[in-house]
Amino acid sequence: MLCEFLTATLLDFFLRAFAFVLLPLESAYLFGAHMKNVDMKVEGDTLVIKVDLTKEFGPSSSGKTIIVCSTEGNQSIDYEKAGKGGYKIGLNVYRKP
Repeated sequence: MLCEFLTATLLDFFLRAFAFVLLPLESAYLFGAHMKNVDMKVEGDTLVIKVDLTKEFGPSSSGKTIIVCSTEGNQSIDYEKAGKGGYKIGLNVYRKP
């Protein structure tokens, strides 16, 4: 019984102590911070996308192109109007070497 109490107390202590590290990482992943060189925001009814075309992230996996930006898969867009939502975007910008 004492062992269970100590285990629960220690677990609670570590979760609280490291929450400042774990929560930003989780929210960064959930809100698209893992994207490469893409800034997106909704202004009114318009999705605004900003990409710095001077940045590069090396060759693609095939080696045929140079990656400039990527959403790293489909991302949700925080927009809903008149009951319509669930918008997604998948974006890759690349150039030939």
